[in-house]
Amino acid sequence: MPSKTYLVTGANKGIGNGLVAVLLSRPGTTVIAGVRDPTQQVSKDLGLLPLGEGSKLITLKIDSTSSSDPVEAAKALQMDHGIKTLDVVIANAGTLTHFGPVLTTPPQALLEHFQINAIAPLQLISAMWPLMEASPSPQFYVVSTNIASLELSLQILIPALPYGVSKVAANFMVRKLHLENPSLVSVALHPGWVQTDMGWFAANNVGAKEIPVTIEQSVRGLLDIVDTASREKTSGKFIGYDGAEVPW
Repeated sequence: MPSKTYLVTGANKGIGNGLVAVLLSRPGTTVIAGVRDPTQQVSKDLGLLPLGEGSKLITLKIDSTSSSDPVEAAKALQMDHGIKTLDVVIANAGTLTHFGPVLTTPPQALLEHFQINAIAPLQLISAMWPLMEASPSPQFYVVSTNIASLELSLQILIPALPYGVSKVAANFMVRKLHLENPSLVSVALHPGWVQTDMGWFAANNVGAKEIPVTIEQSVRGLLDIVDTASREKTSGKFIGYDGAEVPW
């Protein structure tokens, strides 16, 4: 398998941490871990993950609330780390902090969710695009949610307006990127309802006692999609960790 370079945001916990761990264990792989604060112990602990032969980890500050971080990270990759090509970018960082009916949702909650869940992925790919263009087959993924499926919205009755509509916006961006960039594989991913801090926060707010998907199951399914993705079969779609297409 030829060597590849991956960038994963939200890399120091949950799904992001799981993705980084599996990717680093592969031979000949460079993994760029985007984190809010590289000085935090949880970020430093990424350096303890086992490495495949010839693989390496680069940890960079990419805070989803910062418009300058992605640009600075792209510069650092080229100038400080000698990165010339970026094959796969996974915009995994996200937020879910508000539950409640539509009519009592504060506008500020929408703005905060839009910045992290929709605007930050756009800023990320915009900054990284010159490096991605150097790849023979660049791939861009947004970790989304089936809560953002308009078709499923009558079945998934979770009162999380800011989260849902911000992910709808991210999904629309994924589709537009596919249409506008013939060389790019662009995909929205549904990771499942996963046993992460965010997953348990949601469970506590809706009265659920169990969460069905482990981080390991989600990561395995997501990477199966990434590893087999193609422009013809995968790009421009909304796909669950189980490989099934999610309706828009």
